[in-house]
Amino acid sequence: MTKQMKDLSSKNQALEDAINLDELDHQGAHRTARLTPVRRLVLKLLKEHPDGIKAYDLLELLRQHQKNATSPTVYRALDFLMTQGLARRVNSMSLFIPCTRLCPETKHSGFYLICPLCHHITELHDSNTLSVLASMLIAAGHQLKEQAVEIEAICPACVNDDEP
Repeated sequence: MTKQMKDLSSKNQALEDAINLDELDHQGAHRTARLTPVRRLVLKLLKEHPDGIKAYDLLELLRQHQKNATSPTVYRALDFLMTQGLARRVNSMSLFIPCTRLCPETKHSGFYLICPLCHHITELHDSNTLSVLASMLIAAGHQLKEQAVEIEAICPACVNDDEP
C-alpha cells in the first residue's frame, strides 16, 4: 500500500470515527429534524456495516432489538437518514451505507469506489473533480442526475493480494 493510500485510508477512518451519535443529535437540533430511537438504532447498525447492508438484512438486525419492526419501519428510517445526509444508497449494489462525514447539505456528492472483488466501499469527496465531470457531461449534452458517482475500482487490500 502506498503512502498516499495509507493516508487516504487513515483519513477515511478518522472521518468515520468523527461521526458520533451525540454530534448527530446536536446537528439534528439545528436541522429541525429529530433522531428518534429507531433512526438512531438504524444508523448505529449501518455504522456496524460500513461496507453496506441490504434493507432486509437491516430489518433482521433491527428485529433483534425491536420485535415488531417491519420493512416500512426500516425504509422510513433510511429515507430520513438519507435526507439528512447521514446515509446513502449504493444503487449498483442495492446497499445502504453510513456517510463518512457530516454533510451540511442533504444532497450527497462525491465518489464511491466499490471494489468488485471484496465489495469494500470507499467514499471520496472532491468538489473540483465532480465539477469537471459535470461540465464534461453538459458539454456532451447530458446532465448529471445525482452528485454521487459510483466507480468500480479494486481496493488497496485486493491489489496487494494480487501482488507476488
